[in-house]
Amino acid sequence: MNGTRLDWNQVKIPKYHESGVPVFSMSEYYPIRSSNHGDFSRLILDFKDAKQNAIQYFTKALSYFLARTSLATTPFYVAVVPPSERGSQSQGFAHVLRNISNQFQILNLEQNLFNRIETKEKSHAGGSRDLSVHLRTMAVEPSLINAIQSPATEILVLDDVTTTGNSFKAAIQLLQQANAKKITGAIALAKTART
Repeated sequence: MNGTRLDWNQVKIPKYHESGVPVFSMSEYYPIRSSNHGDFSRLILDFKDAKQNAIQYFTKALSYFLARTSLATTPFYVAVVPPSERGSQSQGFAHVLRNISNQFQILNLEQNLFNRIETKEKSHAGGSRDLSVHLRTMAVEPSLINAIQSPATEILVLDDVTTTGNSFKAAIQLLQQANAKKITGAIALAKTART
């Protein structure tokens, strides 16, 4: 598939740091209205719909990436930025995480570290991308707060697409407010390209 090959040299360098946490993105996402909307961007949309082709692709991509980090040999918690609807979870990430759980020691496979506690309008449909909206509508799962406060507990934050970085900023702030001690990194499957 054209444009869907990961370039490790591009992925291994953090795009930026948020509160000391390295933030990575695997590739660029071009919205449907863009003339550059191609195979990879379609894979992202398929991932959001938990389609098998995208699940397979991102299982391989995330596995490839994580195998080259400290998380290859260390148990860790996963904090997936949840979709916009209250109470919803990313089915795409649920499938991918189950698929890689035989290779990595994911401590919270059945329970995400984040809950969407209030529906927010979808960003691509005109909803606010403001940090305060993310902070107001997401929360750390109360049953896992004690577990993430250990200095030995590593946490990986995941999101499908980042545009402004505010969902990652909110996720990291919420984890830090819950006294999470070791947020290892944040990975977006894609970063929205500026066109």
